[in-house]
Amino acid sequence: MSRILASILPLSILLGACAHLGAPRAEPRRAVLLTLDGAAVEVLDRALAAGWMPNLARLKGRGAWPRYSRTNFPSKTAAGHAALWTGAMSDVNGITGNKVLALPRHARTILDLEDGFSSKALLAEPIWVTAARAGKRVLVLQGTHVTPLSTYEPGGRFGGPFAGSLTLLDGYAGVLAKDGVAGDGSAWRPARGWTEAIPGPVPMEQRLQVAGRSWWALAYDDPADPTVGYDCLALAPHKAAARLVMKPGAWSGPVRVDSPRGPGWLRFHLFDLAPDLATWRLYHTGVSAPVSNHAEAPGVWYGPDTPFVPQGPGRLWTHGQLGPTIFQGGDGQAEARYVTIVRHILDGARGRLERLVARRDWDLAVGYLPYPDEALHHWYGGLAPGASGLPGRLSGAREGLAMARLADIFRAVDGTLAPLVDAPNTVVALASEHGM
Repeated sequence: MSRILASILPLSILLGACAHLGAPRAEPRRAVLLTLDGAAVEVLDRALAAGWMPNLARLKGRGAWPRYSRTNFPSKTAAGHAALWTGAMSDVNGITGNKVLALPRHARTILDLEDGFSSKALLAEPIWVTAARAGKRVLVLQGTHVTPLSTYEPGGRFGGPFAGSLTLLDGYAGVLAKDGVAGDGSAWRPARGWTEAIPGPVPMEQRLQVAGRSWWALAYDDPADPTVGYDCLALAPHKAAARLVMKPGAWSGPVRVDSPRGPGWLRFHLFDLAPDLATWRLYHTGVSAPVSNHAEAPGVWYGPDTPFVPQGPGRLWTHGQLGPTIFQGGDGQAEARYVTIVRHILDGARGRLERLVARRDWDLAVGYLPYPDEALHHWYGGLAPGASGLPGRLSGAREGLAMARLADIFRAVDGTLAPLVDAPNTVVALASEHGM
C-alpha cells in the first residue's frame, strides 16, 4: 500500500511522486485525493505533536510528507484549490481569489466580480477531467470548481466524450436553507388542538420556522422521566402529524425536505430544555439537495444517513446563538455545542468515505472537508504561538478551554480519516490549500 501525504503541496508534484512509491499490484490501484481546508503544516504539526490525530500520524508514518511546501498567492480557498486541482498557479488557472475579475476583461471593469469557486472561471484543466479523458472512472464527491456542470458537458470548456466515466457532485450549489437555532422562552402557550393525546400536565406549544417551513414545538413533562418539570420536546409540521420526540442532548433522525431540485435532509439537536421552559435551545442543520451530472448520484452519496450539510455553525457561534463565546467571557459551553455540530457534520463525511472504500466502481475519488478551517478562523488568532499580548489573545483558564475544544475539532477531523488508513490497494493523497 502506498501513502502520500502533503500540506499545501502543488498537485502536480504530489501525484507525480505517487508513481514511484510501492511495488506493482495485481489489482489496479486507485487513488483518493482529499483536501482538509485550512490545515497548514503549522497547525497539523502542532496537532500531531499533541497526539490529537493518530490516524493522520499512521498515514504520515507510512508515506511521504514534505518538509516545506508553498501555496499560491493569495492564500484563499478557491485559489488554493484551483492550484491543487490543476497543478498550475493563478496566472494560468485563472483563479486569483474567492472572487475573480469578470470576463472578458476588456469589456468589464475591476468592479465587476464573479465567483472564484465557479467552474466558469477556471481556465486550466482539473485533474478529474484529465483522469476521465484517460479512461479512468472518476468520482468528485465534493470540490471547488465543479459547477456549473455545463463546463464539463459536450461543448463546455472541459467537455468531452467521457461523461460516463466522470461523476460530479456539488452540495454547495444545491443549498435550500441555512442552519438555525430556536430558543424563545417567552413564546410558549398552552397546547391546544392536537389530534393525539399529550402526556403530562399543562403541555406547552409554540410555532417555529425551520428551513422555510412552519413547525410546531410541543413541550411536556414525560411521566416516564424522573426529571421534575418539562423534559421532553416534540416537533411536528402540523398538529395531526406524527411527532418527532426529542430529549436534551439528542439528535433527531433525518427529516426530508423536498424541492424542485430533489430532496434534502435536516436534523435537529436539542441542546437545552429548562424544566420551567424559561430557556431552551434547539438547533437544526442547513439543508441541501446536491446537484450532479448523474441523477442517481446524490441519493447514493448524500442520502438520509449521510446528508450534505451546507455550512458549519460558525455564523451562529459568532452571533452568540450557541451561548456567550469564550471571547465574550463565556464558560466554554458555546464552543462545546459548536464541537457537537461539527462532529455530526464530519460523521456524515466519514460515512461517505466508508462507503467509498467499500465500493469498486471508481479509480480516482476527489473529496473536500471544510475543517479545521472554520474553527481555526474563529479561534486560532487567540491561541497561535507568538500571539501573546495581541488583541483577542486568550489567557489562563479561557485559553485552556479554547485549546481543548480546538483539540476536539482535530480529533473529529482525524476520525473522519479512519476509513482511509487501511483502505486496500489505495493511494491516499492529503493536501491543504492555505493556512491562517
